[in-house]
Amino acid sequence: MMDENITINSPEIEAQIGESDTLLDQIKTMIRQNKLAAFSAVVIGLIILAAVFAPLAAPYNPYAQTLGDRLQAPGGAHILGTDELGRDVLSRIIYGARISLLVGLVPTVVSMAIGTALGLLAGFTGRCGLCHYASGRCNAGLPLLLLAMVITYTVGGGMVSIFAALILVNWAGTARIVRAQTLSLKEAEYVEAARSIGVKKWKIMFRHILPNCLPS
Repeated sequence: MMDENITINSPEIEAQIGESDTLLDQIKTMIRQNKLAAFSAVVIGLIILAAVFAPLAAPYNPYAQTLGDRLQAPGGAHILGTDELGRDVLSRIIYGARISLLVGLVPTVVSMAIGTALGLLAGFTGRCGLCHYASGRCNAGLPLLLLAMVITYTVGGGMVSIFAALILVNWAGTARIVRAQTLSLKEAEYVEAARSIGVKKWKIMFRHILPNCLPS
């Protein structure tokens, strides 16, 4: 009879069946494989930190006007120079990055949340008519940036109107992708197995289908 206890002496085989890489190991591997991307991530991280801690990072008050220092060249006390009112350009860039981050992050996160929820509901249950419309015809042939500008002009200026306009024109794209993924995943074997043992629909959607939609 063959001995059930098999001893593996090959280091290569032991390495292959060893523990999977940790998150830190994966990050180190990614840095080694793409140093330019790692450097870019560091620069973006520094910009975000400077924007978040703008009162500490900015050397001057971005709104303080000093007409005697107007239109100075970069260098000296003002690294990037001053504008026509004598305001420090570097300080204004750092504070302006806050607005850029808000406009970039808030509408994106909200539109992705709305699109994901509606796309998941439409793909799994087929009961979201609004998402069906968005998946087929909404925004078809319309420049999204132009549509956002029209909405902002109609509603009025301000950060809230900008956020609303960007959310309204961006959620449909996410909904289309998530709906298509959900239609494919709900026929998978593990979903059928979950149905057969009586798992509730909302648990299947959020525990089995949604995590597999996120990478897309």
